[in-house]
Amino acid sequence: MEFAPIPSDDADRLISLERMNIIAVPREADFDRITRLVKAFLDVDACLITAVGKEKVWTRSCTGAEASELPRNTSMCGHTVAAADLFIIEDTLKDDRFFDSPLVTGSANIRFYAGMPIRNSEGHIAGTLCIFDNKPRELDIYQQSILRDFASFVEMAERARNLGHSQSQLLSQLKVAKRQALIDPLSKLWNRAGLDKLMASELALAKSNNESMAVLMIDLDHFKVINDTYGHAEGDNAIRLAAQILESGVRGSDIVARFGGEEFTILIRGISQDSVEQIGKNILSLFNEKAILLLDDGKQHRFTASIGISHAPALTENTQCEEILCHADNAVYKAKEKGRNCVVIQKYPPTE
Repeated sequence: MEFAPIPSDDADRLISLERMNIIAVPREADFDRITRLVKAFLDVDACLITAVGKEKVWTRSCTGAEASELPRNTSMCGHTVAAADLFIIEDTLKDDRFFDSPLVTGSANIRFYAGMPIRNSEGHIAGTLCIFDNKPRELDIYQQSILRDFASFVEMAERARNLGHSQSQLLSQLKVAKRQALIDPLSKLWNRAGLDKLMASELALAKSNNESMAVLMIDLDHFKVINDTYGHAEGDNAIRLAAQILESGVRGSDIVARFGGEEFTILIRGISQDSVEQIGKNILSLFNEKAILLLDDGKQHRFTASIGISHAPALTENTQCEEILCHADNAVYKAKEKGRNCVVIQKYPPTE
């Protein structure tokens, strides 16, 4: 196969990319919305938003396939960056550059690919919006314009990106390898170690600014039934779907993490008790609407979540992260006791 060419401005492009802090980061709702829409509009197997680094192509959002990092030199996205324009492969098996690519001959079985470069605010190509399919196809002029328009939406979302102070600061402080260690590989959310770092920062900010702090603990109901009945692969799909639902139900500046197992955590600073309770109810509604596993036999399995919220309207210098987390976890147990699929909110510190 033909390796992806390296553009003459690649050194400057990579410096610009590093300033963006978009490699090895948690999933973000705005980008997931775009990949879902593109997949549906163009009726393809999968859609991805990628960041193309020096040696790897990193997946920022993926709908229709499992996200993974790929070598840049053998990737189709690497060719898209080099082309600096819409890059289409109508039939990979009939293309001398790709017929023997591992992405074509392997389990991915890519027969069609189209990628559009994504430029950052400095004018450099940061990555791609790309689609692929397991059968050959063409993109007519109208479909090409759709892909171009959605690529512009990705660029707009990038300019409006707001991860909040703690997340932005943490990403700017860490190199890619250390960022990866803080991201849960299955859900693509922050993991427990990342949550601990971010919560310490958020708590310090809340104390300094005299703000409230809310912690939501979300536990998937009857998760063991999914694993035992349908297998661990469907359990993994439930975790991925839950992560997508959770990050779509909050702002980009709010912190969403996988706490462990089937339990997730959301941190929100500077919010009233009524508002955070409404967020909990909205998330519950999203689960009831969208938490549906599509099984191999054509059937569906719906699942729900129980949500416990600890809301601290006033923090003292002695308030500890673990105390608020435990208080929220206690609220989850109460939600389970109430019959699951409900929200329980408790004020912190607890009143006698």
